[in-house]
Amino acid sequence: IMSQPCLPIPRHHPKRKRRRNASKEDYDDSTPTGGGASFDNIETMDATEYLFRVVQQAKDLPDVFVAEEETFNQQESLSDPNFVPIDGSAASLSYLLSGRTQLMPPPSIHHLPQDCNRWMEQSIANFESLRHYLTTCKEQGIGGKKTKRLAFPGMKDQDGWLTFCLGPNWNDAVEEQQQSDAHDIMIHNMADNETIATESTTTEDSIPLWKRGIPEKGHDPWVRIILQIDQVLLRRVLAHVGHFLCNDLDEDEKSRQKQQAARHSHALKWMYSLLARLEFPIHRDDASMLYQLLKALTRARSCLVLLPANNNKTSTATTNSEQELRERLAQWNLLIVLIGVFFEQGGGVANLMTCADGQ
Repeated sequence: IMSQPCLPIPRHHPKRKRRRNASKEDYDDSTPTGGGASFDNIETMDATEYLFRVVQQAKDLPDVFVAEEETFNQQESLSDPNFVPIDGSAASLSYLLSGRTQLMPPPSIHHLPQDCNRWMEQSIANFESLRHYLTTCKEQGIGGKKTKRLAFPGMKDQDGWLTFCLGPNWNDAVEEQQQSDAHDIMIHNMADNETIATESTTTEDSIPLWKRGIPEKGHDPWVRIILQIDQVLLRRVLAHVGHFLCNDLDEDEKSRQKQQAARHSHALKWMYSLLARLEFPIHRDDASMLYQLLKALTRARSCLVLLPANNNKTSTATTNSEQELRERLAQWNLLIVLIGVFFEQGGGVANLMTCADGQ
């Protein structure tokens, strides 16, 4: 059977460019150019005729459509107080120019340890030794299922994990503590001993197992606790503690109370211990969180104001406060080196441990 077109469709048609402001009559389907492909009464058409008219109408369309150039008056738009080029661009621009998206260098050489290169090598060597020690303890069964284990909060329970690590008052929950004390006083003042025993048992049973016996300052990151945490749970706890530190580092160091400073130092110890168990390769979510923490650490270090080392006119209280600031600065520098150099999130030592004045 010889192949032949089923529809008598002409193969050639004039190609034209359609102007945007062209009138409707220029492209009317009823004109000879359109081949009479109109759809006046589609109900009386069969399928073949309908397809023929669709093809004819498609062939009448130009290959290229030329749009008119639209003029944009930038001066008038900028003068309008309600003009917003892109939704949210003002906030994004303010954030990008605020310096919160970059790593901040130390403001002076006093913010760095003496013999910085040797100190970094020794710190990383000690950290590697700790990682090796924890691996050896894990192979020996410490923290395993056959050993004494602690009850943990839920994996996604951020408040629970911060309570476990930093203590019940990690968020200065004074009101909750007062309510708890008032409840205890009410129980002890009741006359009926049987009612007291019943309510005490009910209250004790309602407390989660992991919440019983938590120290005031939270659990210390002992080896058996760190080894009891597997890698999946460790990533969650790392995110919880890292989020707390990022928010806590935005506070003014000199305005911290003694209890807040101790809690901050305890959180830094937990972060150091968790990083010692974090295995390679690092997940992208963990890398993002570590970079956010690294930015917060360098930003807090750049804002820290230290007294000159040879200032002999300071009082004993000022000296003690200055010593606490320098101890906290040493903890920050340690985490900055570990996150930025050991875990390779800082782009090199020069971005982290070179002073702003180039010294």
